[in-house]
Amino acid sequence: MPTQDGSRRRVTRRTVVASLAAGVAGLAGCLGSDDGSTDEDGGDGKEDLSDVDPQLRLDGTALTDSFPIQFLDPQSEQSVAEVHWHGTEYSHWHFMPFEVPLDEWRPVRAQFLDRDLDPIPLGEDETHQIAVERTEGTPSDLVGIEIDGNLVNFHGTSLGEGELIFHLASDGEEVWTSPPFEVAVVEEIEE
Repeated sequence: MPTQDGSRRRVTRRTVVASLAAGVAGLAGCLGSDDGSTDEDGGDGKEDLSDVDPQLRLDGTALTDSFPIQFLDPQSEQSVAEVHWHGTEYSHWHFMPFEVPLDEWRPVRAQFLDRDLDPIPLGEDETHQIAVERTEGTPSDLVGIEIDGNLVNFHGTSLGEGELIFHLASDGEEVWTSPPFEVAVVEEIEE
């Protein structure tokens, strides 16, 4: 069998057997077992969440235990803030404080990730929505926030620093809460 450089590659029985084994394993993974269950559910179609931190469990699924929420720059898709999960007491945001320029808007695309690292759909017409609140010591005129689906738009209204708490809500009920998110309204963002 010729390779890209034109040389010949020897096909051995080991290569053929390995290829067949990989194909059978892939097919078996797609089809599941005969009893209707798969490796990820308990046979009733619901995901087995017994090994998941209860604070990461949602209705029928769970958030990933590494970075359950990320804020991405909508143009570059680079992460500009993310929660590193270590349980309620030790979880924290990376890339803090999040800077917002005074009298300007700074949008981010929020994504909550499930255990397969797939984004959970967010919005008024979806099961889950984003909610936000200021901590007690944060001035009410520091930053304005508009949420549209998975887009969170920050507006710097006065110079200073504060903290916000983000929630993942399910039909209006909070099902997950972030650690405090440090926000700083600055004259301009230093690159």
